[in-house]
Amino acid sequence: MKTLKREIFAKAAVEVSILEKRLLTKAQLEKILRADSFGQVQNVLLAAGYRHFPSHGVEQLHIHTLLNAYLADFLEEVLLISPPNASEYLDMLLLDFDVHNIQAALMQRQGGETAASHIIAVPQSRHSCYAARLTHQEQGEGYFAKLLDQAEERFKESPRTAQEWLDRAYYERLVVLAQESGIGLFISFVETKVDFYNLLTTLRMRGIHARSGDIPAAAAAELCESLMVAGGSLSTDFLAGLFSLSAEGIGKALEGSKYRRVFAHGLAHYSYENDSALVEKEMDNYITRMVAAKRFTALGPESLFGYLYARRIEVTNLRLVLAVRLQGLPEITARERLRELYV
Repeated sequence: MKTLKREIFAKAAVEVSILEKRLLTKAQLEKILRADSFGQVQNVLLAAGYRHFPSHGVEQLHIHTLLNAYLADFLEEVLLISPPNASEYLDMLLLDFDVHNIQAALMQRQGGETAASHIIAVPQSRHSCYAARLTHQEQGEGYFAKLLDQAEERFKESPRTAQEWLDRAYYERLVVLAQESGIGLFISFVETKVDFYNLLTTLRMRGIHARSGDIPAAAAAELCESLMVAGGSLSTDFLAGLFSLSAEGIGKALEGSKYRRVFAHGLAHYSYENDSALVEKEMDNYITRMVAAKRFTALGPESLFGYLYARRIEVTNLRLVLAVRLQGLPEITARERLRELYV
């Protein structure tokens, strides 16, 4: 466990409070959704720190690339105000970038897509490793390079099992980072992420089993249990017992847990539509409230972590809103899936 000197984060906490004033509000998201043109969208986003957003000629892939670039900008922003040698306390969110970029590399191998349009250019020494590995110029060193090498080997055997292996590697690493930090928020954050991953895995495997009669229930349940990750608050025995339950039954089984409210609405929709989108939304909202509760911790890395997490949720909402605009879908499609904001 690291020895944390909280006082070294005092200046960074003040700077974060200034940066938070640029976070998108619910009213601004509504303006983007209702804007008559991308020129109006540009004006709203400029005030929130999204520089050089185009006023015309916007396409779906272009949006995807732009938002990834903005995420890299926000990460750079946080790293610049972090105390020297203290960015390690952000490693759990940096790991999200690592895994995203590995998935982009695997996507290129699977479908021939240009990985560059999906890469989030992580600052400092990390990005040079991405560039080297993705262009196959050298082997690269460090945790990211090893993960990518191992994921590529598994991808040759099976794209599906490669993704499952990567998920497990990601969550197992998260658990280690949280425990090493010794910070209560980080430990709770990861514990909850693991629980939600395991619960979503259960729903996904139940859906696969329901749609395919080729896999016996016992075999599907065993496979589901093998995909579970340790480190959450819900025991593997409890999770294994959920597989045979209906969505309504799962909701009742969780009534005695801290997640009871998370699933009340999401699982009701899931049981009707067999769609986990609202379940995932409620999970994200739960985590956002958890992180936001530590927003005003003046001494420590929590506020830095919270700001970067807030930007991740913000970009998730923007992807949704801008996709709805570009595809001409009803506004309600975006509204019912928008995540709660950090502030």
